[in-house]
Amino acid sequence: PKDLAQDYLVMGSKLGEVKKTPLKYFANVRRGGLNAMDLEPKDELVSVKLASDDDNALLVTAKGKSLRFSVRSLRSASRQSGGVIGVKLAKGDRMVALEIAKPKEALLVITTQGFGKRTPVNDYPLQSRAGQGVITFKTTPKTGDLISARMVNRKQELMLISEGGIVLRTEVEHISLQGRPTQGVTLMGVEERDSVAAVTVIDMTRDYKGETALPTGVSAQPEPAAGGKKPRAKTAARGKGKATSGRAKPAAAKPRASSTRGKPSAAKGAKAAPPAKGQARKGSSLAAKSAPASRRRPPGKGR
Repeated sequence: PKDLAQDYLVMGSKLGEVKKTPLKYFANVRRGGLNAMDLEPKDELVSVKLASDDDNALLVTAKGKSLRFSVRSLRSASRQSGGVIGVKLAKGDRMVALEIAKPKEALLVITTQGFGKRTPVNDYPLQSRAGQGVITFKTTPKTGDLISARMVNRKQELMLISEGGIVLRTEVEHISLQGRPTQGVTLMGVEERDSVAAVTVIDMTRDYKGETALPTGVSAQPEPAAGGKKPRAKTAARGKGKATSGRAKPAAAKPRASSTRGKPSAAKGAKAAPPAKGQARKGSSLAAKSAPASRRRPPGKGR
């Protein structure tokens, strides 16, 4: 693409580090993958977003802090290099999300105990990188720490999944829109020993039918023919590799067997005796009468 040189991958780690790498460095990815960021031994990657220098990044921590800064302030780095400080973390805190701020959207935050809220992105001031940020959620033992944050709009849906396997799906527009220093509302009732494990946003405005790219192993199904009939499949001819029409040829008619109702069946393999000379065929009413009188055997003789 023409704008490939202007786009970057912005990465954020659990220990609060961020990094910006040109997208063109990932144009040719090997089968074994590529190194994207050099992490500390106890650090791990939290989020990766596509952005440009005109965008602003939002960092969110587990203890309810957030920091918004310009992507342009990040120095472009190579794939093998490490990150720089994005937000200063308090003791016991960690970064849980990195999002790209969008003017007409809101930042949705979710806690481990199912609390959440939406806050307009304009409520977050633009600050310098490597600061402590501002409060985005007042965490308490009842609400738990923040587990995730997402940029959302009113036309999307939210899905929450707990560690116990409970799933909740709700529309984003039904989630309360509040200011930054608030505790939000209960989005999901969580049991005493359960907690929210994952959060995902579903885009309801996305046109899946118009897409041509399908997941690996999934093939497109043909559209049904007019009238609701499915297209006729083609089968391969027996012993040949070429496909032939699915319409089968009519089978040759078998010879009709003669009726044997009411007659004793002949022994298997025995041949029927030919009719005597001058004798009519079986089934004729004149069979006994048509024989000459001289050939008739007198009664009581011949044995």
